[in-house]
Amino acid sequence: MSTFGKLKNISILALAISLSFGAADVSSYSFDQGSLTSSSRSQLIPYRKGARWGFSDAIKKLIVPPQYDHTYRFSEGLAVITLNGKFGLMNENGKEAIWFEQYEYLESFSEGMAVFARGGKFGFIDKSRKEVVLPKYDSAYAFSEGMARVVVNSKQGFAKQGFVNKNGDETQIKYDGAQEFSEGLACVRLDRKSGFLDNKGKEVIPLQYDFADSFSEGLARVERNGKQGFIDKSGKEVIALKYDMVLDFKEGMASVSSGREHMFIDKSGNVVFTLGKLNANSFSEGLAHVNDFNKDGFIQGYIDKSGHLVIPLKYELANFFSEGLAAVKLGGKYWFIDKRGKEVIPFKYDAAESFLQGLSKVTVGKNYGYIGADGTEYFEP
Repeated sequence: MSTFGKLKNISILALAISLSFGAADVSSYSFDQGSLTSSSRSQLIPYRKGARWGFSDAIKKLIVPPQYDHTYRFSEGLAVITLNGKFGLMNENGKEAIWFEQYEYLESFSEGMAVFARGGKFGFIDKSRKEVVLPKYDSAYAFSEGMARVVVNSKQGFAKQGFVNKNGDETQIKYDGAQEFSEGLACVRLDRKSGFLDNKGKEVIPLQYDFADSFSEGLARVERNGKQGFIDKSGKEVIALKYDMVLDFKEGMASVSSGREHMFIDKSGNVVFTLGKLNANSFSEGLAHVNDFNKDGFIQGYIDKSGHLVIPLKYELANFFSEGLAAVKLGGKYWFIDKRGKEVIPFKYDAAESFLQGLSKVTVGKNYGYIGADGTEYFEP
C-alpha cells in the first residue's frame, strides 16, 4: 500500500514539499545491505507522541523514541520515515538504514521495489537502492505481479497509462485508464471501451465493454449496453450480461441485482439465496454487510453465507471483516465488533480502517494513530 496514498498530481506534491531536485548520488550514503534481511512481519509499531513519531514494541515499550515527523508501517522489512522534508528508511532493528536527500517522495516497498519522486517525476528503486526505473513518469503505482502502472502526461494535457516491468521495460503506455495486474491480466480502457492486457502487452480480451473490472477468483465483471455479467480469462461470457449491478466474486459468491431484487449467485450463475430489498456487499471472512433504510435513514448489518441476518441492522456504516474484526459506526463514532456482533473495542474514534497485520489506523480529531486488535493504542495526545 502507498505510504501517503496514490499521488495523481505531482504539482500538488511539489507545492507541499520544497527540496533540492538535483540528481541523487545514492552511492555516497552509508547503507547496511545486510539490514534488509528480515522476517515477514515486523515487531515494531509506529508510535505517536504528540506531533512526533517513533516505534514501539507490542507492549508499548519505545524502541525508537518519537523524533520524526512521520513513521509508517513496515513493509518487506523496511519502514519509510520522514524528518524535515527528507525521506528515509529504517530497518526492523530500529536502525536508520539510509536517507534520500534528493527525493521529495518515497513509498513503502512492494515486490522488492519502491516508488520514489525526484525532480517532479516518479520512478522505482530496489532494495540495493539502485534506481532501476528512472524518474520520468508523472505518476507511478506499486508493483503487482511483476508489473507497475505508470502515467505519462502528453503535451496536450491528456494522461496516458501503461506498465513497466522491474527492468524498466515499458508496455503499451497508450491507454486512457488502467488497473493493476490481477490474476495475470490488467483491465485497460481506450476510447471509452474496456478490455484486458497480459504482461507481454497483448490485448488478450478485446476492448469491447462499456465497463470492466479486475479479475477476482477467475472471473471479471463487465458491462455492455447497461447490463452486467461475468467473463472468464478466455473472454467467454460465462454469466450472462443481464444484471443491473454485479460485484466481484469473493469466497465463491457474488452479489448481484435486477431492479429492486438483490441476490447472491455462484460461479455457475445459480442463485444461492435472495435478499429482497436488502442491498449486499461482497463476503469477507464468511460475512457480508447489507444495507437497508428505516425512518432514521441508512442502516447496515451482516448476513452469513446462508443469507441469514446474524448481526442486526443498526449501524450507520459497516465495513468488511478483516482478521476477525470489523469497524462499524454508531452515534457518529467508530468501534470494532467481532463476528458475533460483540463490541470488542469501544466506540470513540472519528474514523477507523480495517485491521492489517494486527493494526488498524484510527483517527481522533485531527490526529491519527494505530491500535492493536486488543484495543492497545500506540499513540499519546
